[in-house]
Amino acid sequence: MAFEVFCWATTNILMEMIMSKTWPHPYDPEFVKLRDAYVKFFTLVTPGNLTDFFPIMRPFMVNGTKKTRDSHNEVLMPWFKKRTDSFHKHRDNPRDYLDFILLKREEILNKRGEDKVPQYLSMEAIYSNQVDNLGIGGFDTTASATDWSLVFFG
Repeated sequence: MAFEVFCWATTNILMEMIMSKTWPHPYDPEFVKLRDAYVKFFTLVTPGNLTDFFPIMRPFMVNGTKKTRDSHNEVLMPWFKKRTDSFHKHRDNPRDYLDFILLKREEILNKRGEDKVPQYLSMEAIYSNQVDNLGIGGFDTTASATDWSLVFFG
């Protein structure tokens, strides 16, 4: 019970900062789907696998990591697309981290042109490197640290 609440709280904090997304409670169906996908992803990648040592094998991802990662993308990607579409309405008043990244992307687009945008500012890279990685990085780490601190100090 406590772990689910900590996961929900930390994910809400992270996603609010990244792209103004929150879920009303830990048992929200959309959040449960995301949490379960994250937990499944962590159980696959925590022990390590061959692709950690041989990156050339990553396209094959033999342990189901890609399929599992895609399942949590099903939850976040539609929201990410909706947020990036609404960015133009809020250009003068950025709401979150994602808006600042999109402002920088737009600034470079205006200076260089569409064909000279750096790869790290492509929409796929923004999603993968900013939204997905920050969400994964904070989801389990913060929730586990908080949970263990209550166990040991409580």
